[in-house]
Amino acid sequence: MSEKEHSVDFLMIKLLHVYAAKIFHQLSHVNLHPGQMPMLNILYQQEGLSQREICSRLCIKPSTVTVSLQRMEKADLIYRVADAKDKRIQRIYLTDSGKEIHREVEKIRKEVGSVMLQGMTPEEVEHLKNRSFRCRRIWKKCREVLRLRITCNCEYSEQLRIF
Repeated sequence: MSEKEHSVDFLMIKLLHVYAAKIFHQLSHVNLHPGQMPMLNILYQQEGLSQREICSRLCIKPSTVTVSLQRMEKADLIYRVADAKDKRIQRIYLTDSGKEIHREVEKIRKEVGSVMLQGMTPEEVEHLKNRSFRCRRIWKKCREVLRLRITCNCEYSEQLRIF
């Protein structure tokens, strides 16, 4: 293996890639684009968000959110309701089908996570979690410096969350 293949950043990216590929493979029967999974999760956690709020939380362009929401609406995963105070704003909610798909995604995510941790002792898993949280704290401390390199300044980049 090359020096690059032993670097921490390379290994983390490869691990994330394998994790995501396994989840997407398990979800191949569901009519859900991988990029829609974070939207599904955000709406499951807090329904009634506007498109602008989704853009801000996920740090993605409004045009990308528009296309994804249109596809999700066509697939009967979401529905929209005009805001009670400002009719120009559409509030987005999950349908029962969308909630069911979210539950299935979470089940598969947990199964894949368990498989990826097989062979590790509980202490090793705890150590991995602690190191991951430490990396997250460092990321938050350095976010001012990182903003110079990353133009995205949103909740999602700060949370370092996939789902």
